[in-house]
Amino acid sequence: AWVDRCNPTVLISESTYATTIRDSKRCRERDFLKKVYNCVEGGGKVLIPVFALGRAQELCILIEEFWDRMNLKVPVYFCHGLTEKATNYYKLFITWTNE
Repeated sequence: AWVDRCNPTVLISESTYATTIRDSKRCRERDFLKKVYNCVEGGGKVLIPVFALGRAQELCILIEEFWDRMNLKVPVYFCHGLTEKATNYYKLFITWTNE
């Protein structure tokens, strides 16, 4: 599909159960953020389609915390609506969740 004004350098697609052997979640997150960072620092754009609400929340928070930690000024855009509302509630109760 073509989206006007959107020409991503990298497209990350969801592929549940693509492999059976996985690294730890922390390692996967670190690798993901490293790839996003390298793309953005190189002047590229990243488009991440996420279909599961919980995963969308998780990625938004992961990226937001990384951006804050790295003091990045590159804007991050995400689809508004249910994801944004749910993320705001998630942030309110983040201390109730585990690592």
